[in-house]
Amino acid sequence: MPGKIITFYSYKGGVGRSMMLANLAWILAANGKNVLVIDWHIDAPSTHRYFGPFLIDRQLTESPGLMEFVTDYALEVTQGKKNPREVNPNLLRYAVSVDWKFPRGGSIDLVPAGRSGPSYSVAISSFDWLYFFERLGGASFLEAAKKMMRDDYDYVFIDSQPGVSQVSAICTVHMPDALVVCCGLNRQNIASAATIARSVAQQRHGTPCLIYPLLMRVDWAEKEMLDNTRREAAREFEPMMNHIRDRAEYWSNTEVPYTPYYSYVELLAPFAEGTRSATSILSSAERLANYITDGEVSAVEPLDPIERQLGLTAFLNDSRYDVMPSSLLSVADSYFRAEHYEQAVNIATQVIDLQPTNPDAYDRRAAAHWYGGQLKAAVEDYSLELELEPNSLSALNGRGQCLAELGEFDKAVDDLLRAIEQARKSSDVSTAAYSRNGLGLAYAGLGRYDEAFKSFSRSLKDAPGNAWLHFNRAQAYEWMKEPRKALEEYRLALEKQSPPLNRCKRERAETQVSRLSNRN
Repeated sequence: MPGKIITFYSYKGGVGRSMMLANLAWILAANGKNVLVIDWHIDAPSTHRYFGPFLIDRQLTESPGLMEFVTDYALEVTQGKKNPREVNPNLLRYAVSVDWKFPRGGSIDLVPAGRSGPSYSVAISSFDWLYFFERLGGASFLEAAKKMMRDDYDYVFIDSQPGVSQVSAICTVHMPDALVVCCGLNRQNIASAATIARSVAQQRHGTPCLIYPLLMRVDWAEKEMLDNTRREAAREFEPMMNHIRDRAEYWSNTEVPYTPYYSYVELLAPFAEGTRSATSILSSAERLANYITDGEVSAVEPLDPIERQLGLTAFLNDSRYDVMPSSLLSVADSYFRAEHYEQAVNIATQVIDLQPTNPDAYDRRAAAHWYGGQLKAAVEDYSLELELEPNSLSALNGRGQCLAELGEFDKAVDDLLRAIEQARKSSDVSTAAYSRNGLGLAYAGLGRYDEAFKSFSRSLKDAPGNAWLHFNRAQAYEWMKEPRKALEEYRLALEKQSPPLNRCKRERAETQVSRLSNRN
């Protein structure tokens, strides 16, 4: 079955046309469809930005595109090198692939507007589209290109030049089987876009073009004005929507909400939206997909959380998406800060599988185990890290504190004294303070209370906001049978925030405060 060519058009720019096209392309590809995207907005190309993290040439400085396709044809014909029918109409020679492994075998290829650089503006300003179309046989050339695209792809999406021009006329009248008309919510946008749609319908008697109007950047704050605009849009487009059975349902289903977040960066909704909402960019795109595919595609599977986080980071940093150990460790750090320790462990494990001798991976996994309450697993990972880096301050401090919490006080003292010495050599006051806190707990566990409180006091001087210190002092006071002092320290532990207690210790401190308060 031949593929379908769909043009996305708006009378004015800035309504979110390219964003919707890119999301539709991703949804279809994720459902096993092969999609070709053509950036025909030659005055201000931007479609590639929605796929930037997955393009090898993200800035398109080395990638030819649509302008090279038509100018190469024009040169061959005008210079008499070839008869118009002899020129290869394969636009796919100018396509670049989106580097993403879609689980159902789909794909996205992109034909950029053209090679980015100083010569690009010269090329678009000097190219005569009317001459190309009427005098150089451009119409037949594009018809041949359309046939090849339909043979090779399930869907071809064209990001049209907005407004009224020779270029937009080619995109809206000559090329598509269907036209998605993106409208901003004002009378000029709606009336002018509907006029263009009517003109397309009138010029396509032999080959009808299905019209799908789309209300963009919908803000529900001004309900009365919004309802008036909805009615006006339905009235303007009604004559061109006979192919849609329930028009009222269509309008309510396909409205695209105004979401300020998307105004700041070009990114795909599956990476931006970790949770689903019925009133979101992604949900609107899914519902539109249902219409343009005649119900064949209506949703996209959520991305793997790690892939989504890495992709979102790449979009926000304007960088290449790459599952590198450093990127994975950054994601592990994000999960750790959010107290999602199990996820942090899983990601650090992936890095260890990739790089079994990466000490940072063991360190991240050990910390996640520790904060998640898996002390023995943390000790094992810190020990593996120390085999790779025998003087690792982080590993000595972490293992020592975990050993103290496990009750292996003699071993803890050895590690923490070494950690304090390493911290002294590197002038790391913060880590030394944390190590002295753990050392205080270890001394208290050994019954060496004078040494314990000297260590606690020194730690408090260098890290006065450390909640863990008060937690450990509370434990020491409990061992000393001084419940009132322990209660005071547990309360302080719940108040301090530099750093705060982790979830396990917060729960333990809250339990002890309740128990000791009732006791007193």
